[in-house]
Amino acid sequence: MKNIFGAWHTRWLVSMAALILVAALCTGCIIREENRSREIAKTDGRNEAGEITKTTGNKDVEKDVAMKDYIFGWLYNPSFKERFNSTAYKSMTLNDVRKLADKGDELIFEDFLIYRGANASSSMNYYLMVYGVKGGYRLVVASDGSGKPHRASLENIWENGESGIDIRYNSIDEFLNTHPSQDALSEAQAKLIAQQQLGLKLVSVSWLIIGEQPVDAADDLAFAELLLDSVDSIGEPCWVLRVKDTAEWGGQYYAVGKKSSTVFVCDISDKQKPRWDRI
Repeated sequence: MKNIFGAWHTRWLVSMAALILVAALCTGCIIREENRSREIAKTDGRNEAGEITKTTGNKDVEKDVAMKDYIFGWLYNPSFKERFNSTAYKSMTLNDVRKLADKGDELIFEDFLIYRGANASSSMNYYLMVYGVKGGYRLVVASDGSGKPHRASLENIWENGESGIDIRYNSIDEFLNTHPSQDALSEAQAKLIAQQQLGLKLVSVSWLIIGEQPVDAADDLAFAELLLDSVDSIGEPCWVLRVKDTAEWGGQYYAVGKKSSTVFVCDISDKQKPRWDRI
């Protein structure tokens, strides 16, 4: 009798431990997604592909989204394990886009699971996936999370999203010919260009203060918001840098165009109206 009870008790403990583990994983994913959504609502910026993502300061947004999708897929989708046992997340290329386009109306959301992307949606029930495509493009996929997507739009990262095409129903090569593009300058490349031109040691400006909204740094927060808004006057997406070992706010700032590689300097003599000039 003791052996029977002991075996039953052991099985019960194992079952409870498994349930607790699953609950912890799911809860962690939900909390991470909610925190990311709040960060998106509070901040504004562009990623390394030059895309407006509203995730400034959150360098792991793609990694977090990918892990959430991975865990939920692993738990609830039988075919998911096979996908990830053989294939890791990969960056999307134009050849990948062509292969996806060949599926036409048979293209489904699950076809995108192997690619690295970021979910720009703040809803847990709706996906707005943005995939950087090598060559200066992005693929935006809107979906409920399974089945046929509502749209799969290929866009030039330097143009308005409305200029894109749905890859299922339009010619990829014709779009590429009429909308040539180029990859955006990476942050490391921008820093190197500016340092060589200026002869200064530079570091990236962190916009986390805008997301955190610290009460004890209201003046710095106000200036950071003005500075970030002023970058739009440059006319192209930029990396914003400051001189190393100086104050985060109120010092000297430089920007490097992600498309043109042009270096700009910020005139903050009037802190209410930061002005950018080409060097």
